[in-house]
Amino acid sequence: MLSSLAVAGHFEFKNKYTKRLISNHIYPQDENEKPIYNPCGKYIVKLFINGVWRGIEVDDYLPVNKNEQFLCAYSSRGKMWVSLLEKAYLKLHGGYEFMGSNSSRDLFVLTGWLPDKMDLKKDVDFQALW
Repeated sequence: MLSSLAVAGHFEFKNKYTKRLISNHIYPQDENEKPIYNPCGKYIVKLFINGVWRGIEVDDYLPVNKNEQFLCAYSSRGKMWVSLLEKAYLKLHGGYEFMGSNSSRDLFVLTGWLPDKMDLKKDVDFQALW
């Protein structure tokens, strides 16, 4: 799941957040569809589950160890969307003890894109592929 988050996050970063894949799936949002801090600590994360976009409610309590270090995905730049997306995804799969999954399926859940297998050993125009 984290590799899919990283790929989608990198795509947004590479495009200077003009093309959003996942960071705009968190509510509440500002007028530019950017997630904003909710002082109540509740968020809705939109994920594509069983062929339908669904809202998953999560809070901003994140797991930490006894030294107050995160035990979940987090942004070193203070962006909460990474942690909130992971928490919503894992909420659907039984919690943080989730055994893992397939990256193409995870990207489908995050973006709604149908996965397609490509032979990357052939000549591929990677820009067109995106």
